[in-house]
Amino acid sequence: MEITTASMKQNRLAKLAKGVKAAALTIDTKFREALGEPVLSKGGSKNPYSRNSPYRVALITLTYRRDGMWDPGHISALIKNYREWFRRNAKGSGVEGFHYVWCMELTEIGRPHYHIVAWMPKGVTPPLPDDQGWWPHGSTNAVFAKSPVGYITKYASKAETKSGHHLPKRARLWGYGGLKMVERGDVAFALAPRWLKGVIHHESHPKKRPITITEKTKYGATKTTKVSAWVLMAGLSAGWAFFSPFDYDGFTGTGIALSHRGHIEVLTPDGNQFHIQHRSS
Repeated sequence: MEITTASMKQNRLAKLAKGVKAAALTIDTKFREALGEPVLSKGGSKNPYSRNSPYRVALITLTYRRDGMWDPGHISALIKNYREWFRRNAKGSGVEGFHYVWCMELTEIGRPHYHIVAWMPKGVTPPLPDDQGWWPHGSTNAVFAKSPVGYITKYASKAETKSGHHLPKRARLWGYGGLKMVERGDVAFALAPRWLKGVIHHESHPKKRPITITEKTKYGATKTTKVSAWVLMAGLSAGWAFFSPFDYDGFTGTGIALSHRGHIEVLTPDGNQFHIQHRSS
């Protein structure tokens, strides 16, 4: 079995779409349950929300002035500014923390730009990045989005259908914030590989983590190995580590080769080990 470099990049874009949708849906559901349903205004106003709406959602687009300007730290710096602004200006709003989802999209020629959806409680209006000097790299645009999950998912899905060849090196393709650890289960499950989803509960919060395995050799010596596994962070099986049924078999001319072991290896926190049969599709 061969995984090409192109397919690996395309897989990153597929994860982008799944993660963005799960994060946006989780945040939007949280706001609806905590503050109530949003109230939309009547008529053709640019702001689709009524003054009485318990919250609003802004869609912010960030573009670059020219090619070659992108840097991985730009989006992180902007989000940091929004977080600090929210902490100073949204006290007593009934919502703790800045809630947002962002994704990168590429133009046909490969120039990156960003889309952000940000949930704001009543009485809190986010500033434009241009007015604050938070995005000196190009231009920005902001509108209110009455269907935030649909908006950001649309952009993430557009990115998924495009070629991954133009992806910048070291680029984070998406991100989200505002959710507490216990609220991130659906997002974590959406990002899990297909072989894992078939054997775990959707609320078990799987995370890919490096773990250390210590074992005795036949000569009595101790052998320590660091490996990567999917570890469950919640539920009755919290702490269980799951290892992929696919093994790395070396490089090929266009990617990497994988072999299938026929089972998923599972390691429990108390040291027990067992296998779950897996059929390669």
